[in-house]
Amino acid sequence: MLAACDRQAQHPALRSAELPRLVPAHEFVFKQESFTGFSFSPDGTRLIWTGPSGWRSGLHVRSLKTGAVHVYRVGGSSIHWSADSRRLLILGDKTGAENHHLYRLEVDDPDASPVDITPYRGVRVWLYRILESDPEHVLVLHNRRDPTLRDLYRINLSTGAEEALAMNPGDGVLPLTDANGKVFGWRKATSERARGKPLPPELRERSAVGPASEEVTRPVGLSRDQAQAWVLTNRGRDRVALVRLDRTKGIVETLYEDPHVDVGRVLMSEVQRQPLLAIASGDYPRTVVFDPRLAADLEPLLDSYRGTRIGYDIASMDPSEQRLVVAVSTYANRRYYLVDRTSGERVLLGETRGGQFSAAMAQPEAVRFQARDGLSIPGYLLRPPGTGSQPLPLVVLVHGGPWSRVAWGDPDKDLLQAQFLANRGYAVLAINYRGSTGFGRSFMTAAVGQFGARMQDDLSDGVRWAIERGIADPARIAIMGHSYGGYATLMALARTPQLFACGIDIAGPTDLARLIETFPPYWEHELSHWYSYVGDPKVASDRARMESASPVNLTGSIERPLLVIQGEKDVRVPAEQSRSLVEQLRHAGKRVEYVAVDDMGHSLGYWAHHLLVLRRAERFLAQCLGGRAARFDRMEWIARLSGRLSLW
Repeated sequence: MLAACDRQAQHPALRSAELPRLVPAHEFVFKQESFTGFSFSPDGTRLIWTGPSGWRSGLHVRSLKTGAVHVYRVGGSSIHWSADSRRLLILGDKTGAENHHLYRLEVDDPDASPVDITPYRGVRVWLYRILESDPEHVLVLHNRRDPTLRDLYRINLSTGAEEALAMNPGDGVLPLTDANGKVFGWRKATSERARGKPLPPELRERSAVGPASEEVTRPVGLSRDQAQAWVLTNRGRDRVALVRLDRTKGIVETLYEDPHVDVGRVLMSEVQRQPLLAIASGDYPRTVVFDPRLAADLEPLLDSYRGTRIGYDIASMDPSEQRLVVAVSTYANRRYYLVDRTSGERVLLGETRGGQFSAAMAQPEAVRFQARDGLSIPGYLLRPPGTGSQPLPLVVLVHGGPWSRVAWGDPDKDLLQAQFLANRGYAVLAINYRGSTGFGRSFMTAAVGQFGARMQDDLSDGVRWAIERGIADPARIAIMGHSYGGYATLMALARTPQLFACGIDIAGPTDLARLIETFPPYWEHELSHWYSYVGDPKVASDRARMESASPVNLTGSIERPLLVIQGEKDVRVPAEQSRSLVEQLRHAGKRVEYVAVDDMGHSLGYWAHHLLVLRRAERFLAQCLGGRAARFDRMEWIARLSGRLSLW
């Protein structure tokens, strides 16, 4: 009955289309039925995961000896095993201010509750190292002594007693320690300026934006005799490759490199002390298995997907490396299997989305187009099933970061939002503009100094590509994004007001100089990236350029309807950024909707906040582009009645 009240598509290309069922927004974000986070304990006796527990999701702990499962109503941004497998260590933030604390959960006690062992108000905690040689202690970093600095402490997991190990010298980013926690020094900050300190003379008149090397060298494993190391590096090359180093000879072998993108992940064997597999996420994910026996053991599972495009990884291994949790991803969901290499048995543990949901999804197609300066720009195009080949209303979906990317094999992130938009009837173009990670050094550094400039051109050039190929209706194109994606949305409406019919900005910066000046204090010594790519507000020439590329100074050029959604607890992009822009637009009589979410920070991690974004977006876009929209979503009202969203 309620489905009959849904708003039907009004765009001419959609009226006669045979679209799949209108999937309720909550099915995209309410993960009560989703399984994820499978991990063996270090001793191999337990398996944990996050999965359904009544009307909520819960943390499940299964004994692999008895099969008994205990469910704990806890959550967090990351969950780790203690070295002795007795406890779970949970990093979580209950305030929205990104001040994560470290919690201990005793898994031998089925009635246990998380205990905060870093109960410091207004302090950010990082779990630095789990000590295999000392299971009773862990090393953490926190900024209780000085909000701008991270100091290193050893914490007793039973008592919470804290011992200072190394005080930050003032310019340290991370301590340098061995596996036992012995401190050798600090990795120093690379920025040339600290907040509130005078600029060096050589920086006072010149721009801080310049070429950035983006050199990567990341060790991933050592041989047992420590004579050889496997390292991910782009030294002397454009893309990150897996190489083998000899302690005396240097690089002796390039074990794996992809011709188009960086190698992003390597799984090492702790038994063999050799790389087992590597993954490169190009247009589509590619996994290379180095161990022939492992490849043979995975073959029966992978054969069951023959004819289907997939990505796969080993999410966890027991200490013997004979029992594996294998994650297999399609464009619509991810499934987790328990694979016993000894018996050959494989069991489906769970999946992130069910088959009914997957059947309504659009298949993302990897595409490339040429930017106006000749750079090849990758992305993904989604066309709703049942729409044929006629031009459709288009949404350009801009990922955040900007040092991130959209990946085909990650169906629960950016492409999940793209799937929602496609289900409403829109073609969706998700663009990995210059500066997106994983496409090599030169692609990354092509974004230096290009906020609001060539990074913006990449989006406009993608739209024109879609129009030329008959994908997009040129009169019905929207742009939408979160964080940097929100910034790019605002700049698109200001720079190319005739190209886009409307835009949706979610927590997008509007004043670049002010943004950097108000970043969280513990970011202080990691701002070199921002100075290199965007600018230093203390440098006059930088500030002038940043002001010219700040949407708050370009409101006079914004003509098309705009929806702005902002979390009041956002510490990365303070709400002041959005309010200033909205006030100017309203004063000028421009068409702008503003949604302030009291309980939301910068992230859309909580399902109710993500649901709010999708519901407001579908209504706004239905008016602007003519797609379909649900009139009612039962979980939206549950979120409102529970207090996580306002009633009106």
